[in-house]
Amino acid sequence: MLSNVVSSDNSKPTSDGGGFALLWTPFVLVPEQLLDSDNHDLWLNFLRRRIPRDQKIAQRLFSQWRCACLYEVKNDEQQHIIALLLQKAIEKELETVVCAVRQGERVALVCIKDGALQLGNIYEAATKEQLLFWVLTIYKQLQLPDSTPLYIQCGDGTRKLLYSHLDTREL
Repeated sequence: MLSNVVSSDNSKPTSDGGGFALLWTPFVLVPEQLLDSDNHDLWLNFLRRRIPRDQKIAQRLFSQWRCACLYEVKNDEQQHIIALLLQKAIEKELETVVCAVRQGERVALVCIKDGALQLGNIYEAATKEQLLFWVLTIYKQLQLPDSTPLYIQCGDGTRKLLYSHLDTREL
């Protein structure tokens, strides 16, 4: 199951703490067999009422999951949060893993189960309790064992709360 949900309109680039900016702009994960370079704007804008006329769309292929992450760019040097999390999941070399970043009032998550991409999405999470709700809901719906590692970048208070429920590690 691939998530085709567009993120909120809050599209300001943010830092991941590693010294480079990340985009939280609208995105979509598209199965490789449905990817057509002429229709990137249709995939990306299917939930929008108004389509930007000067929109730039970037594409990042993930051949191991046979999909592409399409996302709106504000300049050519920025990476999307979902594409970064997918790359982090690859680097973990685990068959089942959840990677996330919480910043401000939102959280971006990707989930790999048994080597297959299950989820990539951005959720509103103004409080650490809302974040815990989303994470536990994902674990339950995707039937992930509690031992599935959650790699997350977040504040210390949030990490302590998550650690009391799941195997939580630094992203």
